[in-house]
Amino acid sequence: MKTKSTVLLLGTIAVIIFAVVLFFINRQPILDGNFSRKWSSAKFTTVKETNLNYTILGFANWKGRVFLNRMYDVAEINNVGQTTSVFSIDTGYRPSQYIVGMDADSSGLYFQDARNRVLTKINYSNKVVSQQEYPFSIYKSVHLSDSAYLIKFGSSKDRYLNHRFMIYNPYNQSSQIVDTLMPQNSKGGIDIDGFFVRNEEGAAAHVFFYMSHASLFKSNGIPQLSFNTLDGNNTPPPVLKVANGFMTSPEARVIHPTGAIDENYLYIISKVKSRDMPKSIFLDNHVVDVYNLKSGHYDHSFLIPNTTHHGADAMLVTNGMLYLITGSKYLTILKIS
Repeated sequence: MKTKSTVLLLGTIAVIIFAVVLFFINRQPILDGNFSRKWSSAKFTTVKETNLNYTILGFANWKGRVFLNRMYDVAEINNVGQTTSVFSIDTGYRPSQYIVGMDADSSGLYFQDARNRVLTKINYSNKVVSQQEYPFSIYKSVHLSDSAYLIKFGSSKDRYLNHRFMIYNPYNQSSQIVDTLMPQNSKGGIDIDGFFVRNEEGAAAHVFFYMSHASLFKSNGIPQLSFNTLDGNNTPPPVLKVANGFMTSPEARVIHPTGAIDENYLYIISKVKSRDMPKSIFLDNHVVDVYNLKSGHYDHSFLIPNTTHHGADAMLVTNGMLYLITGSKYLTILKIS
């Protein structure tokens, strides 16, 4: 029969083991790259840091207007983070929508609902302007114009392992496959997962989560160029181990969690430490690598203090301001000078 002290001892050991397991599960070894960065002299002044207390899926912007995708509606905020308007994104479909893309232009907001396979446009009076259903599975998308969406989709029953890019016209349901911008070592599957960003001129980029690679597209969706990012040196390649559509291999590290684009540059947050960075600096900041939008050439890098100690989820650069979402709900606004 176990004594009380034995039970307490076993309980203490169990707690210690559990804590150690959690430590190793949550501990992510630093990815060390065999390269150096060129650091910018730009200065950043914190305008706002706040816990929004709701989940943010991404940003959209148009001519200085900034919109937050809050999953079930959209909040427009000013440059100090105050909500000025709220727009509905209820597409009228059930089950409830799953928005995988949100964009804005002069006439309104655009939503790509992956669960119900519908593209919805609303105007700034919060009225539905148009809705088109589409016949395939969207994983990521970006609105370029009313007649052109750039889409990453699943093209077979085994769609988790067969992702492709296309330009899609929802009005006549025509499509054009664009696979010429795949990385050379890609298998065309979940290893090409990533995120889209688009600027106000309509130019777009797709940045890869697991690969040191990015692709640029013209405003009509036609591929412009594809390039390897600075952090590709000495970075482990992705490993395809998939269950239910999710990467299950610990070797397949997300190296580009998010980024942003403006009229001149593509901004990519990198999880790879360059050899010129002290470990403490790397751990306490988000590293942003900046690429020329016309050539794809690396230009410079800068740091954003990681005051929330959460991963970066969404980023926007517009009108001399930088907006960052970390931990899904923490908003940081910085003025660039």
